[in-house]
Amino acid sequence: ISAPVQALAQATERIAQGDLSVRTEADSRDELGLLVRSFNRMAEDLEASHARVSAANEQLARQYMALEAQNRYVQAILDNVTAGVVSLDSQGRVVTLNPAAERILGRDAESARGASVLEVLGEEQREAIEEARRVLRGSLGSQWQRRMEVRTPMGPLRLLVTAVSIMDAHGGDGGVVVVF
Repeated sequence: ISAPVQALAQATERIAQGDLSVRTEADSRDELGLLVRSFNRMAEDLEASHARVSAANEQLARQYMALEAQNRYVQAILDNVTAGVVSLDSQGRVVTLNPAAERILGRDAESARGASVLEVLGEEQREAIEEARRVLRGSLGSQWQRRMEVRTPMGPLRLLVTAVSIMDAHGGDGGVVVVF
């Protein structure tokens, strides 16, 4: 009786160390045999679960890598277009400015991040910003466009400004993308 118990204890130790392929021999039909067979089923279930978790982790890693590559691609586009692109959250706060928007507006992305669009464009744009909010509010994918004169470090610029409401990952209000 001690040899099967010792084999079961050794198999348990191997599983604890990560070897989920270990199985023990069940020669008897008594309670000890039942215990060994139960142990083997448990080990098989653990091994199958581990394989499923490993496969899911590998799939998630591949998806993450694909998303990272897509993000780098989109960022490269935004970094190299000559149009200014500003993204705003659902509260109208700046999330991102591309380099062209930084040059045109005379603001670096870091200092603009979190600021209201009114702070970035100036108080004189309040009416236009309120109009854009009314048009875009509650209508995902809607678009607003207007010619605006914006004060910049280079002097006043007349810009064609287009704003589009976007959805978040859950289909809700994801904010606005502004292009000029």
